[in-house]
Amino acid sequence: MSFIGNGREVFWFFEKALDKKTCQKIIKLGLSRKKLKAVVGKDKDSTKNLNIRNSNVTFLNENWIYDIIRKYVDIANKNAKWEFELVKSEHVQFTVYKKGHFYTWHQDCWPEPDQNNFNRKLSVIIQLSNPKDYKGGELEFFMGNPAVEFDKNIVITKDINQQGTIFVFPSYYYHRVRPVTKGTRYSLVNWIVGQKFK
Repeated sequence: MSFIGNGREVFWFFEKALDKKTCQKIIKLGLSRKKLKAVVGKDKDSTKNLNIRNSNVTFLNENWIYDIIRKYVDIANKNAKWEFELVKSEHVQFTVYKKGHFYTWHQDCWPEPDQNNFNRKLSVIIQLSNPKDYKGGELEFFMGNPAVEFDKNIVITKDINQQGTIFVFPSYYYHRVRPVTKGTRYSLVNWIVGQKFK
């Protein structure tokens, strides 16, 4: 299903696409890996900035996870009529948001392509936690520039944020994760890249 704002497809979502067992399997895998404090920025210029982003991450490279993600990416890319040319996935990021953790308004792509001439085109967020296990941590989307328009046109996903739900959206849309106020929120994030935007 999609959410349309200002006449545009903001994101496509697949409610409860992954069952509880699969979500728990991914959480167990993510928790077994060493985690680092999340950074902001691009490649070698990335840095920690706890005023923008505060969470812990590790990266997964299991083929079966990529297979799951790409299936839903292809469906969303077609049905939403984005029809981006997609080349490959970046590494899958497992993210842990504990009490007080958050990620302010941001985009997942940059104006200039990377060293391989690729741009991030589609972003994927998978809700791994049962929403009953934490409070706060809402995923929100914004259709515009939050620095200019403040909190107008915010799309809050808490009513469709069930465990196993997959969100796919163009990487240039602003989005954020509000501060977690209780418990822990686990999510999986992936970015699909293609040749630079024309």
